[in-house]
Amino acid sequence: MEEALKMDEETANWPVDDKFSNDMADIKAFYKAVPLCVYNENDKFVEPANVNKMLCHAIAEIYFTLHHTYLPKNTPPQDSFHANIEQILILQKGKNMKTIYTSDPHAGPAKSTTHHTPPPPELPHAKRTHPEASTSTKEKEKEQM
Repeated sequence: MEEALKMDEETANWPVDDKFSNDMADIKAFYKAVPLCVYNENDKFVEPANVNKMLCHAIAEIYFTLHHTYLPKNTPPQDSFHANIEQILILQKGKNMKTIYTSDPHAGPAKSTTHHTPPPPELPHAKRTHPEASTSTKEKEKEQM
């Protein structure tokens, strides 16, 4: 008699393309689905089925960890990098933008006018003294006497 495997709600209802549904059904009892932490511009969780659509042409802030391993015994020595996405914050919904691949590379990078990082605070204007106003307060007091 086979023991029924318990499956969490997220894994049981994981969205899969129809052509892969049979393969997924065979393995999902042995795994736990963990959705990518993606949040829209209102800080609401984006369901896994909608992530690709939401990220298309969007401006996003991505938090990730980057792991570096140096392999000195290889010939030649090599560096290995591995990244894990922690969360994605969608700052602005996707809209069709001029593709960066057809723009003139000499014109500079493709940029958006939306910035999540606040601009630096304005620095106080430097005090400029008029040449006639450069006399000190003491000198002015002497002149008045």
